[in-house]
Amino acid sequence: MSGNLRANVAEGILDAALAGAGVAVLPSFAASEHILAGRLVQLLPDYALSESTLYAVFLPDRRLPERIRTFVKCLAERFAGEPSWDRPLLSGASSP
Repeated sequence: MSGNLRANVAEGILDAALAGAGVAVLPSFAASEHILAGRLVQLLPDYALSESTLYAVFLPDRRLPERIRTFVKCLAERFAGEPSWDRPLLSGASSP
């Protein structure tokens, strides 16, 4: 796809889509509420963009402080599996 509007913030693209500017590629956390409310229509629900990976990087030769170990564990738990904001879309509640 190509177009005249580009942004590096989902809110800007979301605002344009809600204003009727055309087709947009949006993260589900930004669009799901509007899809469920019928303000946006999900065009390709089975299409998936390439996934991003989140890395926690630290020096291997140093003793890792417990707070960092806990933070990394929290990140791993929080970002594992399907995001909570995708559940209504995946369950078919998206409807109109």
